[in-house]
Amino acid sequence: MNAVITKLADAGCDIGKGLETNYNEEELYISSLRSFAEDDTPQKMEKAIRSNDLKQCRMYACSFRRVLYNLGMRELYYLNDSIFASAECGSSELGRLVKRLVLKKNEMAAIIRSV
Repeated sequence: MNAVITKLADAGCDIGKGLETNYNEEELYISSLRSFAEDDTPQKMEKAIRSNDLKQCRMYACSFRRVLYNLGMRELYYLNDSIFASAECGSSELGRLVKRLVLKKNEMAAIIRSV
């Protein structure tokens, strides 16, 4: 198994789900992970919040949901769902949640880039 996949499994990613949604093709999964590492959707969410554009933040959360699910990144997936719900109701927790998502996404991206 690839070192990136092993490190992500140690970080709590559901590698089985990620491989399953990538046709059990490890190279396709690795390619998807590399694309994820370069994805700036969480930063776009931050920008939308700073502009008080909750609709845009919700849209980014909706599209990012599929990426996270397909990669087996459960913790990020559930955090992203909380962002979507908070943006929908205008929760005061939204900014904190998005900052947490950015940090966690950057941690995963660092793991992906490390190997």
